[in-house]
Amino acid sequence: MRNLRFNSLWPVGAVAILLIGSLFASSGLTQNAPAWLRLLVIEAKAVCEDASIQWLVVVCLVQHIAFCSFLEFRLVRASLCAIKNPNDLSVRKTVGGNGLDVALRIRRFGKTVMALPDFWLLTFVFFTVLRYFLDYETSSKSLQLTGLLSGVAAGKTSVCLLTRGYRGKRTQVALKLRVLLLLVFVLSATAMWQSGGKSGAFYRGINRWEGIWNSPNHYGVLMGTGLVVAVGLMTVSCKVQGSRFARSWAFVTRPIARLILIAAGITCAVGLLKSFSRGAWLGTAGALALLLFQTLRHIGTAGAEGRSVAALRRHWFALSTMCFSLMIVGFWQFRHTEQPLLRRMFSVANVNDFSWRNRVTAWGCGIAALAEKPITGYGWSSWGTSFQKNYKAERLENLQAIWTNDFLIIGISCGLPALACLMIHVCRVFWRTLFRGQLRSDGTLSPTNKVGMICAAGALVMAVGFFFTSGLMNLKMCVLFWTLLELARVGSANDVHRMKAHQGAERLVEVGSSPATKAIQQKQTAVNTGSLLRFAAIIVTTIAIGLTGFHLGAPHLGVTKRSISIARKYLVPPNCATDFDLLASKPLWSEKKLKTLLTHVELANYTRQLVNWKLDDEIYREFVLSPGIEPRVDSDLDWRRELWEYFYPRIRKMTDVSFASEAIGSQLKGRFKLDGTMENTPARSIHDTWQSRNQPVSQFEFEALTVAALRSSGIPARLNSNSCAEFWDGKEWRFVFQKRKQ
Repeated sequence: MRNLRFNSLWPVGAVAILLIGSLFASSGLTQNAPAWLRLLVIEAKAVCEDASIQWLVVVCLVQHIAFCSFLEFRLVRASLCAIKNPNDLSVRKTVGGNGLDVALRIRRFGKTVMALPDFWLLTFVFFTVLRYFLDYETSSKSLQLTGLLSGVAAGKTSVCLLTRGYRGKRTQVALKLRVLLLLVFVLSATAMWQSGGKSGAFYRGINRWEGIWNSPNHYGVLMGTGLVVAVGLMTVSCKVQGSRFARSWAFVTRPIARLILIAAGITCAVGLLKSFSRGAWLGTAGALALLLFQTLRHIGTAGAEGRSVAALRRHWFALSTMCFSLMIVGFWQFRHTEQPLLRRMFSVANVNDFSWRNRVTAWGCGIAALAEKPITGYGWSSWGTSFQKNYKAERLENLQAIWTNDFLIIGISCGLPALACLMIHVCRVFWRTLFRGQLRSDGTLSPTNKVGMICAAGALVMAVGFFFTSGLMNLKMCVLFWTLLELARVGSANDVHRMKAHQGAERLVEVGSSPATKAIQQKQTAVNTGSLLRFAAIIVTTIAIGLTGFHLGAPHLGVTKRSISIARKYLVPPNCATDFDLLASKPLWSEKKLKTLLTHVELANYTRQLVNWKLDDEIYREFVLSPGIEPRVDSDLDWRRELWEYFYPRIRKMTDVSFASEAIGSQLKGRFKLDGTMENTPARSIHDTWQSRNQPVSQFEFEALTVAALRSSGIPARLNSNSCAEFWDGKEWRFVFQKRKQ
């Protein structure tokens, strides 16, 4: 008995050490760790960074992955490749009658190998390693491939430990449950552990939680994973024969255990919200929605609960439409809220948010770079210089945004074939686990697939996070991701065929009532419920479409008294109402669009909140808010957003107005060439001058453009009587270009 218990516990302990070690090894806690642990981490990092032996580490990891895959293939090949009924397979005999047709066997074997998820994983590993050795001198300077392969190897190791060939499915499920419970406990225990990281990430003055990992985005993804796994363990239930599995699942279903899981879920949820990570929020919401969908999908239809579930299944389209429409209505109603969580959530549609816009711009540049070398890629760590020189967008200050998308990085580094193999592998695992699981005779999921569904949901959170927050090649994230993904795959890879659902499950007949009468009553109730849901969905959708059309169409109206009144009531944020009234009263808006007026008001007010210096109300409204610079260049006032997107990111961390003005002046000098012969020509508008980068500009146009650039960045500026650009430093007016002071 003692030996049996040890055999059941040591695989869980080994996987736990692997997961906990990866989560904590790359954190800031290693500085306060014991000397032997610090020495181990330092030595391991030194070995991986040493270019002379790094190739040996990569070869060892590849061998380990291939060996684990081969062992797993040997365990499942009998069930996949065995021919149980030759007549059903239309097996042809050879002419001599000496056995099955060799060509047919080869085709079946090839089809079986292609269907195995490990085929695509091994192909992906082959492409990445091949690209690594083709440019080893440059690739060895980075630890990206080493981290990626370490995560894959860890996932394979976990599978070998928890699903050895002599273990039954019930024992495998029990071991997986223990690993998931331990994972939830560890993540919830570290949720409130804030080590005072060095990232200094803030959102509107609020410190973003980052745990022990010095990254609020990685912290948010890990907390979202813990929350999804905890919710999955709380909501999924099953009854299975077998002492080991029954005891493990009984721990989850006990009241005290549910209270512990609820507390762990709440702790992870608090950490998730405090991280202000939108990528983690999106991944968590998607995983929870998928868990809800699968839970409702496989609940029986008997009794009152079953009838409610059946109604939800029948009217899923109306309910989905209503929920989506309510989200749109909520966005238009609360988009100007000052509540931090709601504002962060709705900021995905905020055109003034540099975070997501820089990501989208960088992704576009990365796709353009990938189009140049779609097959071979640029190699590990060797594409940064080329990208900076040939593909970086003008408005991007650096390359930080592109590093947030790990899948795009893999495509640029190794080419589209490697990226396609990775995406096929991940998508096949999710599809087989979440949508093609084995059903029992009563229409419910098998125990293996229920636990696999929880693992897949946790891996889904991380996969979505890798699109926005990176981590696929980071040890603290990739080990957990590949472990969850492999645990989700094992047990469902062989259960790709659904069992026939229980016939008559939809028959909702209660004892002691007339079947005919009951059927009529249920049909009438279903019709009434469906009609009400469809009517409500139509109403809410109409409101959402109307609000969207109004908010998108109204800014394109001309500036009139009527349109100003409408904008003042429905479009202008409350904190911008005074600025809007003041700016609308200026005689600048003849034949101008309302959108231009709204852009100046909202963007100037937003910039005022962001800059690191205080502005007096009178100075701000006259020399920052107002787009009027000089009548000769005021013909087109639509310049603020374009200048703001270019100049503000370059001075946003500066705290001194003088330094910020000097930086903007230097940028303008490097962009334009002055032509003294153009002083007598008609001056162009600010917008036209900014677009003429490769054309000469007059001194007056250059000075006016300087004033506009300063105002767009929240710096009070004006043209003096000599048409020279000046800025307000808080005490006096100073020349932007000191050489013109005399």
